Amino acid sequence: YQERMSALTGMFLGIVAVVVAFGFIIFIHEMGHFLTARAVDIRCPQFAIGFGPQLFGFRFRGTNFAVRLFPLGGYV
Repeated sequence: YQERMSALTGMFLGIVAVVVAFGFIIFIHEMGHFLTARAVDIRCPQFAIGFGPQLFGFRFRGTNFAVRLFPLGGYV
């Protein structure tokens, strides 16, 4: 039983690590779009990481920043 739980815990932590790493890469990529748009005076009403329903977010300088349920991409 102990070996099985250890294997499942390791697998779960591995999946979480991949999701976090993928989210970080998405964030950097979308931040490039955001900063480029702002540099040439294009308004960005939404900056989101993930798709689907919003989990949490905040508004700052006219942009809604959000983290959404499915961490499979992002958009500006």
